[in-house]
Amino acid sequence: MTCVFFQSVPNVVAENFRFKYVDVDHFLMEEIYRLRYQVYCVERGFECLEDHPGGLEMDIYDRYSNHFCVVSTKSEKIIGTVRLILDSSIGLPIERHCVLDEKKKYAGAPTKIGEISRLAVSKHFRRTEISRVLGELQNIDLKGFDQVERIKHSLEEYLIVGLYQCLYHHSLKLGLTHWYAVMTEGVYALLRQWGVVWTQVGEETDYHGRRIPYLAEIEKNEQSVSLSNPQLLELPNGWEA
Repeated sequence: MTCVFFQSVPNVVAENFRFKYVDVDHFLMEEIYRLRYQVYCVERGFECLEDHPGGLEMDIYDRYSNHFCVVSTKSEKIIGTVRLILDSSIGLPIERHCVLDEKKKYAGAPTKIGEISRLAVSKHFRRTEISRVLGELQNIDLKGFDQVERIKHSLEEYLIVGLYQCLYHHSLKLGLTHWYAVMTEGVYALLRQWGVVWTQVGEETDYHGRRIPYLAEIEKNEQSVSLSNPQLLELPNGWEA
């Protein structure tokens, strides 16, 4: 699969969204926690509202994670986020919540693997910002797009693509070789279409909905993605590390 929006109007995307790394002690973390509350508690119902007073979705792994977000350049609102949980004394959540296949699970150095977690793009904020961008596209030559819905779909994909690029480049910086993730079949299928290869390492479990544990080798994904979707290996537009 090729991400159409990357090839069509990337300058418009770059002007409207930027991707950045957020230190866990930065004041923007509160906004990230509020976004996660909106997605995981309000929109999806994966977490109980009562367990997160003050409208902040947080857990014990945040302190041991690197956090990334996508920000609207016009409203300055965070509309998407993801984190990469690293090795620590409390381990990784996949090891606590999933039964992993002993023959398939990661067996290397714990400092070389991170768990991708808390991917959250607010339905409400996403629709608001995409509608605004579409309004501003009136002066852009849209030749090549079949319909407005195609643009909407491309913009939605772009947000996920950018967060993936954040994870990829930061993982290279840290010297990681593998990723864990507990995903829905829908997210797995989307990443597979992009050429991102995952191996199932356990049975489906009820963890923020029905999800399956996966393992990915970063170098193997570089090879696969470079052939099918090389833009996934580029830095995200507006990257702020």
